[in-house]
Amino acid sequence: MKFEKFLKQTGTHGTVIERNESEKWLVCCGVGMVIPRGVDNLLGTPINSEYASIVDVLANAEYDDPVKLVKAVLLDPTGNAKSIYRVFETDLGDTVGIINSDYGLLEKSDLLGYGEIETEDEKTVKYVLVYDHDGSILGFITGSNKF
Repeated sequence: MKFEKFLKQTGTHGTVIERNESEKWLVCCGVGMVIPRGVDNLLGTPINSEYASIVDVLANAEYDDPVKLVKAVLLDPTGNAKSIYRVFETDLGDTVGIINSDYGLLEKSDLLGYGEIETEDEKTVKYVLVYDHDGSILGFITGSNKF
């Protein structure tokens, strides 16, 4: 995942969450990424937020449900690249979509997986999980219900 691009998009609006002494995450607008070593000193003191439990669950997810890009939809025919919506699907038919600006955070070498969390009000939130080639999680993107 493109951490520097995400950091620029986040600006001062992100939340830093500490999972353990050696792992911190930056979370903003439904996207979360592991903060690379050396960068974390610039981002201040981690806080406990509503994202802490989400990060904890998703950070422990294994790369066992890969997704592939199956379609890109232009939501507004008169629009620009911002109106492109990317849809991913698992081998079992589960789908999750993300907006184009979040898609721009992905790198060609990233492995993508599927995750979901059921909320307290029994709604299911879907995620695109991003892994490196060793199977370590790099981050997540919250699915969007645009389509």
